[in-house]
Amino acid sequence: MSKRYLTAFGQVELSDDVLDTLSRYRQIKPSSSEAGGQLFASFDDHGMVILRATEPTAKSRRGRTFFWPSRYDEQKEIKALFAEGLHYVGDWHSHPELSPEPSLADIDKIQGIFGSSKHDLNCMVMLIVGTSEATDGIWFGSVSDEGVHRATQVE
Repeated sequence: MSKRYLTAFGQVELSDDVLDTLSRYRQIKPSSSEAGGQLFASFDDHGMVILRATEPTAKSRRGRTFFWPSRYDEQKEIKALFAEGLHYVGDWHSHPELSPEPSLADIDKIQGIFGSSKHDLNCMVMLIVGTSEATDGIWFGSVSDEGVHRATQVE
């Protein structure tokens, strides 16, 4: 079942497909490596609907507490999915904790992406998936010129 959040952008919905992708990468086992990818959305009168969460590529570097994506592969994904009508709106990654919180490195990274990306968005989003399947197992927020802010889940 999809989830909805209120962000600096407005209402954002995470589709069932996105939630399924995130669930596959929860770091449940002690041997699980961090994973991550990009988030792609469409827009309508009600807000943003995130329809795709890409997965780590073979060129991504992963360990228990780090994920370094292939920027080359990410640019290819952005171009391909834009051709399908989807817009890059932010990143996701996993943390090996029940209720994840962004680290200072996470915040610096997404602020850098927001500041250096070519886009017309008033904010971008960041999502961290933890080990819990409960509502608190996902940290979802927005980044804008005003900083990083946790979103409020609705419904």
